[in-house]
Amino acid sequence: MKALNILPLVALSLSLTSSVQAQFRMPHIRFGAQDLENIRAAAAKAAAAAGASAGTRNEIPAAKPADKQAAGAAAPAAGGAAAFRRDFMPPGRFVPPSANIPVAPVPPAPPAAPKRVRRDDPAAAPAGTDGVFGSIPEPGFVMPGGPEPEGTVVQTADVVEIEGGDVTPSDAAAADDDTVVYVGSNPVSADDGSASPASPGLQARSKGSSGSSGSSWASGAFKSNWASTWKVTKDTYGQANRALVPDPTGSASGNVLQITYPAGTRNPKDGNVGGTGFYASPIDLSAASTVTFSYQVLFPTGFNFVKGGKLPGLYGGHPGCSGGNSALDCFSTRFMFRTKGLGEIYLYVDRSLQVDAFCNVPPVTLCNPTYGASIGRGSYSFTPGKWTSVSQTITLNTLSGKTPKQNGRVQVTVNGKKVIDFAQVVFIPDTSVSFGGIDFETFFGGNDDSWITPTTQQVYFKNFALSSS
Repeated sequence: MKALNILPLVALSLSLTSSVQAQFRMPHIRFGAQDLENIRAAAAKAAAAAGASAGTRNEIPAAKPADKQAAGAAAPAAGGAAAFRRDFMPPGRFVPPSANIPVAPVPPAPPAAPKRVRRDDPAAAPAGTDGVFGSIPEPGFVMPGGPEPEGTVVQTADVVEIEGGDVTPSDAAAADDDTVVYVGSNPVSADDGSASPASPGLQARSKGSSGSSGSSWASGAFKSNWASTWKVTKDTYGQANRALVPDPTGSASGNVLQITYPAGTRNPKDGNVGGTGFYASPIDLSAASTVTFSYQVLFPTGFNFVKGGKLPGLYGGHPGCSGGNSALDCFSTRFMFRTKGLGEIYLYVDRSLQVDAFCNVPPVTLCNPTYGASIGRGSYSFTPGKWTSVSQTITLNTLSGKTPKQNGRVQVTVNGKKVIDFAQVVFIPDTSVSFGGIDFETFFGGNDDSWITPTTQQVYFKNFALSSS
């Protein structure tokens, strides 16, 4: 039998095999976006030529959503592609993870329109929000007698945050009577023309009726429900001596808090109650290491300071760190007014833990062995007939193991000027003591009758603010 020459048949078979592989295995090679249309056309042509049997032999089930996610996660980024998908091939064609198919990046979402909030909404506007009065952007303040805005966003486009966020000199803060504006650390009324929007260091704080935002809070204008918005935790005395009245100077349209000291009154322990006292925690300060508390106080023209009296401050540990009680597991940081309007900060702390310099803070410091320490007396003063802005920043000392370190700090700022700064205080003896909240106490005294007010007098308060870090 004559032998057959099979070499041409083998060559033909190999050629056909290569053709089929090229048509049906193209999805398994690496390719780019420019090859996409060629791949689709080749696959469709191959399916039509091969017929139903060939299609059955070579098809792989279409990729499932889970498979697409797996392929997308496995495929490396290439050519600036934002995502990879396995479903570019017609149904039934498998695209493995090695096939890097670039997809055009999804265009970014358009910027959000400026947000507006109601005047009574205490929420702070987000960064990048323009001041809006009604539907008209308004750069500036609502001056006395101006139109009542139907809506207000108290933030300009360049403000980072609403609570204490600095506004650059080129910005214009949108403010109304429900907004307290700070120039430096000195709060001014929103309708005060002296608070120029171009002033460096301008700060705008959302007030609403009263609200908190994260680790900060501002009182807003005093309204009938103020005690609940302040979150009063203990109402101790002098409820009848409180009243909500218009600002006696006319500098703001909202109500302020008036406190009355009836004639013949002093320290409430005397029994004839003058002034008022309560504790409040509008925000949680228990984890704070530094707290700033500020407000404005007005002594009317002709006010008789007598020998002095207490003004609101902060407390830590349990309430009642005052009145001659020991400060072994608590502290308080009230302000005081003295004869002729001299001011100081009055600290209740454990005296045995303090450095010697604690009792020598200039210009005058007096450390009473039984009561609180008068720190920095005369470093500032209250001027009757004018609002005085006071601010205290208290930084707790740290601990070395169980031993308190003498590195706590007290800072006092009055009308934007720092007047006291002492950084060697021990406020807490251990981790059981932390910030508690506001110690709102004001009365004449003093532990004897030489402190008594001879006539009935009033003092006014507004624009309280509290922040922590």
